[in-house]
Amino acid sequence: MAVSSTAGLLSAWWRKAKRRPASFFRSYLELCILTQQNLLDTFGPVVQTDFTGENQVTLDGDVVQVRAMDVDGGEVGEDSGGDVGVDVRQVSFDGGQLPFDSPQVTSVDYLITCAHVWKGEKGGSKRPVGCGDRLRCPLCADYYHATQAREGIAMVGAVLDAGDSLAIARDTFGEHIEFTLPKDFSAALDLLLNVDCDYYRDKINRLRRAAWRCVKKVVKQACLDADLPGSGELGAVIVFHHWGSSAPWEPHYHFHLYLLPYTADLQDSKLINWRSLPRWWSEGSLAMLRSSWKKAVQRILEAKYAGEWDVSRGYLNKKSKMLHFMAYQMRAPLRDLWKGVRGDETNGFEYHVKGKPGRPGKDLPVTPEQFRVAVRRAGLIGSKVTRVTWYGLLANANQTGTMEQLGLNLDLVMDEDEDMIDKTKYWRVVDVTDLGVLFKTTADGSEEVDFVAWDKLRPDPGAAPCERPIGAKRRRRWVLPGKRLDSIPSR
Repeated sequence: MAVSSTAGLLSAWWRKAKRRPASFFRSYLELCILTQQNLLDTFGPVVQTDFTGENQVTLDGDVVQVRAMDVDGGEVGEDSGGDVGVDVRQVSFDGGQLPFDSPQVTSVDYLITCAHVWKGEKGGSKRPVGCGDRLRCPLCADYYHATQAREGIAMVGAVLDAGDSLAIARDTFGEHIEFTLPKDFSAALDLLLNVDCDYYRDKINRLRRAAWRCVKKVVKQACLDADLPGSGELGAVIVFHHWGSSAPWEPHYHFHLYLLPYTADLQDSKLINWRSLPRWWSEGSLAMLRSSWKKAVQRILEAKYAGEWDVSRGYLNKKSKMLHFMAYQMRAPLRDLWKGVRGDETNGFEYHVKGKPGRPGKDLPVTPEQFRVAVRRAGLIGSKVTRVTWYGLLANANQTGTMEQLGLNLDLVMDEDEDMIDKTKYWRVVDVTDLGVLFKTTADGSEEVDFVAWDKLRPDPGAAPCERPIGAKRRRRWVLPGKRLDSIPSR
């Protein structure tokens, strides 16, 4: 059967058996097609240009000159069509060949069907587990980042449960602090990303660590202002964002920080004197937070900015607010785009900005070039920079000690029964007939195949095909004594 017919037949079956992403994000997928979105390995330089000449940015005292380059290494001019750094070669999400080795089948086909990787035992039924694109696919990317949020929420929730069981009084469910860079600095860093990725990553890491130092310094002062003992060890998670929800195609660099509501003193490798952090901060503490962040950023970037510095802080007084914030800060980088894009190629595209109290929503025009830049930036940063980092009591090296001293037990959460792990495999489609589908295992070097009748292809009834992230077998969960998690909660 021809490759195009194979893809079309599976796509038609998928649409009938299960609603596909295009049913919800048609405009987003049309932009993917217009901008020839390909795969993670093909992202070129992230350059914003009007094709009128050189881009210049001053950073660390040097002038960095950046020219937009096309895939052949030449400079992009006004007659080039603006295809900046887009390599349209056909490569797969995992670096190998596409399941359908044909130019007619692109990554957009996989975004639409989201069903080219399947899971099941040989000789048994198969179910789709997604397309594997954790950047652009609204289902796979959303599930992957939501899983990160759930794991973070589970760890924070375990600490709060332990604090309640130990009768450690607290006033909040944690703190939310946001450190934002001025627009000019965001643009400068964005251009630096194209010049030296290692240097760029070093700057982002130093900024993240500076935000953590600022918080530790100011929380100590806030405790003293509230006539409380100075803060001891703190626990936090910092998430790096390079976009904003009001115009996600523009660089908007900021760090979200969630701070645990507890602190403890470290004495002889033991955490003692657990206590709550103050709910209210004085104006002096907030001013110190802004000035400390301003000084740290200007020192790291070796540049001055005389305008206002946006640093916000707020306490989370409800569990629902903590859950919302953890999910919000760990959302997929392109989630705002695929949910907000409206329109089509004929009538043009718009991006809907949600309204807030005192600020009505609005629609902004968005061009395919802006969309291309946003996707390319997200792919390049995602491959170079760690988005989520845990600090202090919750740092990777300290988690076990913190949890054990709070009286929590480690529980391994299984995706499936032990006797099923070795039997269950991942498969890709080789061919389709009127009777069923021929699969081949994804294992390297394996030629194992399996033919599955149509009635044994089982789409899940949920909202997403990838019920579990590919390769996840077990996870660590901390629970109170006597409590056990037998399985990972479904989406």
